[in-house]
Amino acid sequence: GSSAIINNKNTKKQQSKNPARSTSTKKPKSSPSNTFTRIVPDLGWTGFTMLIIIACSIVYTLSNDTKLLSGPFMLDAINKLKENPEIRTIGSSLMNKRIGSEASNPNLNYNDPSRPLASLSFQLNYRYGGFNESTLQLDPTVFRITNFVLHALNAVLVGWIAHLLHRTLSLNIGSSSTSNNSGGDRKVKATATATATTGGIDDKMVAFATTALFAASPFNHSVASYTYARSDIMGATGTFLFVIFGLEKLLGPSLASSSSSSNSNSNNSFYAHSYDKQRKKFCFDLKMFIAIIFGLFSKQLTVIAPAVLLFIHLVLLELPWQRKKSSDGDSISIFASMANVLNSLIVTLYCHSLSFITIALYFITRLAKFGSIADLELITVNAVSYPCYLTNQPYAWFRYGATLFYPNGIALDHNLIQDKFCQTKETKVACVALFLVFCVMVVRTFNIARSATTSSASTSSLEQIILAGLGWFGLNILPSSVTITSDVYCERRAYAAGAGLYSAFVICMFDLLKKKKTSKPSSTSLMSMRSIVYTSIIAALVGYFMITSLDANQNFYSSEALWRNVVSQYSDSMRGRNNLANSLSTQIQEQLLGCNSNSYATVDTKTCPAFNSTMYSEAESLYYSLLQSNPNDGYAMSGIARLHYLTGHAETAIQWWRKTAKADHMLA
Repeated sequence: GSSAIINNKNTKKQQSKNPARSTSTKKPKSSPSNTFTRIVPDLGWTGFTMLIIIACSIVYTLSNDTKLLSGPFMLDAINKLKENPEIRTIGSSLMNKRIGSEASNPNLNYNDPSRPLASLSFQLNYRYGGFNESTLQLDPTVFRITNFVLHALNAVLVGWIAHLLHRTLSLNIGSSSTSNNSGGDRKVKATATATATTGGIDDKMVAFATTALFAASPFNHSVASYTYARSDIMGATGTFLFVIFGLEKLLGPSLASSSSSSNSNSNNSFYAHSYDKQRKKFCFDLKMFIAIIFGLFSKQLTVIAPAVLLFIHLVLLELPWQRKKSSDGDSISIFASMANVLNSLIVTLYCHSLSFITIALYFITRLAKFGSIADLELITVNAVSYPCYLTNQPYAWFRYGATLFYPNGIALDHNLIQDKFCQTKETKVACVALFLVFCVMVVRTFNIARSATTSSASTSSLEQIILAGLGWFGLNILPSSVTITSDVYCERRAYAAGAGLYSAFVICMFDLLKKKKTSKPSSTSLMSMRSIVYTSIIAALVGYFMITSLDANQNFYSSEALWRNVVSQYSDSMRGRNNLANSLSTQIQEQLLGCNSNSYATVDTKTCPAFNSTMYSEAESLYYSLLQSNPNDGYAMSGIARLHYLTGHAETAIQWWRKTAKADHMLA
């Protein structure tokens, strides 16, 4: 001990003789490993490789299904891919002006100008393996494989985000000790509490578990299986990268370099000091700009990404910072907390102002080029009224959230577009429930700005991450909820939104299973038991997700399977019954062509072994059921006419086609 004191005195003398030398610091030389850790904080080579292995293994297991990969194009993919001549040349017609009669073309067989990067990816698929030379048809396999690769990438990014969120939460910048000790002693105790749960392999489990859940989710897997959902997947990639780069910008230099240090107290001081400097600067750089542009040119819903990052910044960093600044270990008044919230909003808005300016410039450019800032294919006809559409959305939000964890009733098409749905009990209850949730979120946000005691630190941390997850979820769904489209409920809209809920769920589970109320370190056996419990719960949920996803693959085997799934869930869906009947009718046509390749209309159905009379009867009954619901349904009349023509009853077919022309001039 005395030797250390003597050495310390000698060091001070040395510094006093040459102060310039003592204060100078030598920057470490950049190395490939340091560069990597600046890109992948905390995770390092091993952790990041594990994320890739987990994501790729799960996605490969779920998508390694020949029937799934070679399943036909469905819904919008028929017009936008299979029958779209503009995807045959790389770089062709990516941002053509689509307004007026061209945009109202019912065929929609052209590139969407609001998604040029998604269209470019389809063109690349067509050029490199997407066109079968022998059949002269598009091969869905290449298109789906690309979707699954992008989905695996997104799963890695979501795990990365969850890890950053957990690290941000564990900084506990706003916590302070209730101890009566003074000055530096209080600061040391506070930082020790804040960093007690960080670092180590257990901390990385948050990233691994979130990646596994996102990759295995039947909700997300069905989106990746739908070829035309490419824009949603790529738009989510832009959003995820934007949030990752933004969080790293807020947290300062490499997290990995500090987490590898043995002095956890100095680490937390470093974090807090880094944020103190960064909060006074703009949170925007070239990486974030590239990420947001990539997202915007893939899917316009990425416009909400800056608001998502701002909300995370507000809840996890700025509000706790304001709380610590205005308190000394005690809860503050409601007026002081309101001032904290107002100051936090001003700081975060200033910090992210360049991001919002970028979004504004994007809208101005879009308005100048296309004459519209909204999606050019928005359906504004009287499918549903706007008030009806808005009142349906709370129900859709709750259903999105529930389906992310309990994947029951997944389908590409849902019967939630009728006006009568607005007056149902479910929508009214959902509206009230959403309002109550919003009120609770506002109240708890003020609580974060008010409570400053260590005793409430763990509860406050859970509130913070729950608020961050709910805010992420709601903000990502908001753009599609305020702009009326042909569908009230569409699963792929919640693809990016689910990342926030999965991250919050995993982090809350992780923190709840840790022992927080005692100052004594937990025993090794107790921590091991909790790790086993945590891992078992996550493994069970991932296993359940994977089994459900594998079972849902059959929905993409054929058009018939897709619409049978829809009709089984919505027996009164007119669109579902019509499209199921159409798919059966197409199969009947192929059966009859097998007996006579020259003309199916001259085939005797009694002597054709391939003809399936049961399938014919089912298709016919489906069309007639549509006429019972709507006697002027032109699509049903046209379907009946087609069935008669296929089986050689031309005169009867002509009569039904005449009825079709009178009932629906668009089909005349």
